[in-house]
This record gives sequence, structure tokens and C-alpha cells, in this order.
Amino acid sequence: TSSLTGDNAHLDINFSFNFNYLGQVYNQLRINTNGWVSLNKSGGDATSMHNLNLFLTDAPTTVLAPWWDNLKADGSTMISYVSSRDKLTVEWKNILAYSTSATARLNFQLILYQGSNIIEFHYGTVTSGTHNAAESASIGIKDVTGGMGHFVDATSGTMNNITTCLASPTGWPSANYRFTPITSGASEEVFHKITLSKTSGKLNIGKNVRITGISE
Repeated sequence: TSSLTGDNAHLDINFSFNFNYLGQVYNQLRINTNGWVSLNKSGGDATSMHNLNLFLTDAPTTVLAPWWDNLKADGSTMISYVSSRDKLTVEWKNILAYSTSATARLNFQLILYQGSNIIEFHYGTVTSGTHNAAESASIGIKDVTGGMGHFVDATSGTMNNITTCLASPTGWPSANYRFTPITSGASEEVFHKITLSKTSGKLNIGKNVRITGISE
């Protein structure tokens, strides 16, 4: 169990195995009260509530965000982690849905699996209470570079759509998310961008840009 509480706060931890994220190996990460972690421990507290940064080059990078919003951990919240030989689980339990004027609480987890390097976001309940109309969350992952083509928006499943306005009363996930890395030797031509030109009427199907863990 961590001692992480407050508004816009973080804790850096070590875990017990090597996790390969987009070609880079990590065994540390930064947990933030605002519903995200950074594998390279980047991102300052003052801007840690800015979930639009999930889709920009701005820090933090190497982000895994089950529910990135302006949350708050008070005395009834428990942010904890468990590291074993085969997985790391980070849990935000009973965290306030917004930093001000909210009594509703959220429950969710991030799980990293050793060996397979799979990432999962698990979602529990939203407890009843008041909600702030300013809720505006995002869900997804981001590489070390950031920007268009260097993130995955979980709600759309794409690398070019941006979702920044999820609210827990209406947009709370009804299913968990899993991100499975492409295995060595597997085809990377899985997702394609399809564009219909309004001027020429031509249909263009092109490969997506693969996000990597290495700065370009």
C-alpha cells in the first residue's frame, strides 16, 4: 500500500520484474493520483490533471492511463500496488471522481504482465454521489514521443482520434481494456488508415504509423 494522497500528487515505485514497453525495458514507474502512470517517471504534478497531454508531445510520456482526469485522493481513498513475479497491479480505490464538488468515487486498476508484456485496464464501480460537470477524462496509452500516431485512444481503438470528455456518470467503461504487443516476426499491417478524397473521389488505404518506445 502506498501513502499517496492529495490533489495532483505522485509516487515513484520499483517493481519486481522487467516490463518491455515498445522496445524499452522498465522496472520502475510513476503513479499519479489523476489516474495514470508513467514508465519513465516523467510528468510534473502541476500539470498532471491535463488529460489532453495523453495525445500530445507534452510530458508525461510512456503513459498508461486507465482514467486520466482531475481526480483527488482523500482519507477514504486507497492507492495501492502489488508486485509479484508475474504481474504488477496498481489500484485506485474510492478516489473522488473530481477534485472539487464531487462525492462520487471511482474504482479501477492497471495491470502489467511479465513475459507477455500485456497491459490491462480493469474497471470496478462508480459509487453514488455528486459529480462535477467538469469531468473530462481520457483512456489510453502513449509512447515516449507523443503526438499523432504515437498514442492509442482506448475508446476508439485508434492512433488518430482523441477522446478528452469522458464523464463517469455516462462514459464509465462497461468492459475492461487489453493492449497486447505485436510479437516478434508478426505482421504489423494490422490497422490501416482509410481516406476518401472529396476532390478526386479516390479511396486511399494506407498503413498506420507504428508507435515505438524509442525517440525519433
